[in-house]
Amino acid sequence: MSEKLKKFQDLSLKEKEEVLKWRNHPEIRKYLFNKKEISLKEHLQFIESLKEKNDKIYLKVSDLGVVNFHLKKQIAILGIHKNPKKQKVGKILLNEALKYAFKTLKVKKIILEVFEENKKAINLYKQFGFTKIAKNDNLIKMELKYEDWKNRYE
Repeated sequence: MSEKLKKFQDLSLKEKEEVLKWRNHPEIRKYLFNKKEISLKEHLQFIESLKEKNDKIYLKVSDLGVVNFHLKKQIAILGIHKNPKKQKVGKILLNEALKYAFKTLKVKKIILEVFEENKKAINLYKQFGFTKIAKNDNLIKMELKYEDWKNRYE
């Protein structure tokens, strides 16, 4: 099952507002690095700034959530959050993110950071083959190499 991926820059105003609602929801915000509530003006300015940047890609995954990538050479740093009204969509979001990163972006490795208390996310990442590579304070850094993903999913 492949979900529809849409770049933030291509979203309608209604879709941009929907994504902002998800991002500002307290259940989502508590696991983000920037925990402050974002205004619509800030959100729209951020989306506009993405047009200038080739190293940052933000995608809405149908009505399920958001995946984003910060690219550094052949590495993608992954961010992911779900629509707070949806349940059990983490696997779909992560699968879409991995396919996009490895097949479309052609990266060799994906790295992510997750708060230590976010046990559900950590378990999900492990199910997909991510391994812990570092820990700093309450953050765990994990990675998944293309070769390891390819051997499991292709």
